[in-house]
Amino acid sequence: TNGPVKRHPIFEKDVTKLGNTESSNFLTRLSHSGSYMLLTCMTIIGPSWLVTHNNILLISIIIATIIICDVVVTVHDAIHYPSQYPRMQKQKWFQFLDNHHFIHHIDTEKNVNFLLPICDFLFGTIKLSLSVDEKRVYGTFNLAKQNPMGYSEPAKYVLQKIIDI
Repeated sequence: TNGPVKRHPIFEKDVTKLGNTESSNFLTRLSHSGSYMLLTCMTIIGPSWLVTHNNILLISIIIATIIICDVVVTVHDAIHYPSQYPRMQKQKWFQFLDNHHFIHHIDTEKNVNFLLPICDFLFGTIKLSLSVDEKRVYGTFNLAKQNPMGYSEPAKYVLQKIIDI
């Protein structure tokens, strides 16, 4: 949205500038995928193995989980780091998700399932447009897209130290 850059200071304090290298996104991507894999291990993979003891099912679920995690992280990154995924930005389904996620950043109680809007519909958390007051305060989706902020790379300096060593 509009306004100064605000980032979680994971590796450095007072992060107010956006990163400028694609390679420094590795730790962020790894942490996202890892958290999704851990959650899936506890809720799907582990229980499936305990119930069936079926190796083919286990391997299939693990492969499917890896693919799904990669898709989720890639779409998330395409929304937050638009310069890295220009072809995806042009897809109709992506434009809907991008607007859906933009609304979530303004009203964080709405559109919480940004990759599965049907879940927002089912749980009553879907919001398809901003109110006039919200547009006045935060701007429109099109205005935000005209003023891209680039992409955030919180692990930038950590990876540079590792690579330079």
